[in-house]
Amino acid sequence: MLPNFLVIGGNRCGTTRIAQNLRLHPEIYMPSKKELHFFDKDFGKGWDYYESYFPEEKCRSHKAIGEATPAYIYKPDIAQLIKSRMPDVKLIASLRNPIDRAYSQYWNLVATAPSEGHINKRLTFEEKLDFTPSLIEQGFYDAELRDYYELFPKENILILIYEETVRNPVAEFKRIYEFLGVDPNVVSPILDVRINSAASKLGKYRALDLVSKAFYRVIKIPALAKRIDDINARQLPEMSPKTRESLRQKYVSSISNLEQMLNKNLSFWV
Repeated sequence: MLPNFLVIGGNRCGTTRIAQNLRLHPEIYMPSKKELHFFDKDFGKGWDYYESYFPEEKCRSHKAIGEATPAYIYKPDIAQLIKSRMPDVKLIASLRNPIDRAYSQYWNLVATAPSEGHINKRLTFEEKLDFTPSLIEQGFYDAELRDYYELFPKENILILIYEETVRNPVAEFKRIYEFLGVDPNVVSPILDVRINSAASKLGKYRALDLVSKAFYRVIKIPALAKRIDDINARQLPEMSPKTRESLRQKYVSSISNLEQMLNKNLSFWV
């Protein structure tokens, strides 16, 4: 069978945390593999391949069936592919201040580089912005969401703001549960994971701030959990004010468009 909801993005916007908490809800089924990448990488394998991740014997007792692949928000043709077979699917996107999103992704690349000599460890943030345009491009949320809003009814799209989910996870996850039609009063045992980290305070970030030791205990990767703890123990340098202002100027028009699209004030991003 096919899922009835998708978490479509974005990168470094809390989708790992969202997916793990949703997976622990008793009325929600999600495959153990978080990112299926069907619509952006494996569409050629066919719908039967995709449906194999959602076996009826496992899914029939659940009200909500879904998967989370943040890359879905970035490919312009994916909305149409989804619409072709899943016209009533519910879509969830989590969005973050695009400047901070880019900075977080940069430090994630630094932290996960395989060796000290790897290019991701040698380039500064500013150099990486020039070397990897997608760091900036992935923050133009208005353009990325346009196709979804044109193809799907607004009531089938839930947009979360990362900073609000960090500040008030109980209320925001209740919104998600209500949107998916499952019991909204369930509270995940890992709901507060990383809430007290410096990354939860606007303007202060740590590498790998969207993942935590508690999460990796759940999926049994203790070595990686320790590595993340070690990284999180170090405060990252503040972004250069000049760089932040340059990025702000790049994003201000896109953020304004997004505000109109969502009918939401996002002035705290700029």
